[in-house]
Amino acid sequence: FEQLYMCVGVTSIAECNRPADIAASKESLSGRAPCCDGPGGKCSAPAPLPGPGGRPDLSMAMELCNRLGYTNGDLTYTNSLFSETIFCPTGISSVDVPVYDYSSPTAAMSQAISCWITRAAPLGPPPPSTPPPSQPP
Repeated sequence: FEQLYMCVGVTSIAECNRPADIAASKESLSGRAPCCDGPGGKCSAPAPLPGPGGRPDLSMAMELCNRLGYTNGDLTYTNSLFSETIFCPTGISSVDVPVYDYSSPTAAMSQAISCWITRAAPLGPPPPSTPPPSQPP
C-alpha cells in the first residue's frame, strides 16, 4: 500500500532535504530515507482520530486545505494489522496548536489528502437573444 509522508517542524521546504537522510537512503538496500527523528525528517501523515459517533475527525485535513486556500478537505487512511506500530512517527498531532512527537511510531497513517473548492454551476444556457427588428419592404 502507499504511504503518505510529511515534513514537519520547519519553516521552508528546503529544510526537508536533510543531508543525513540523503546519505542514509543511499546506504540503505531499499533506498528509502529513515523515519523522522526531528524537524525536517520523513514523518507519516497522521491518521484521523475517531471523533463523535466513531466517525473520523477530519480537522487536520480541513485545516491543511484551508491554509492552502481550499474550502473543503478529506483524507483516506489505513491502519496496520493487529494495531502494531509499524509506521513512522507522525511528528505532529495538531495543526492548530502544533504538538511535535518524533519518537512514537504509529499504527495508522493517512494515504491521501484531497482538497477542493465547490462552486455553483450555472443554472442553464442563457436565453436566446431577440432578433433585430425587421425593416419594412
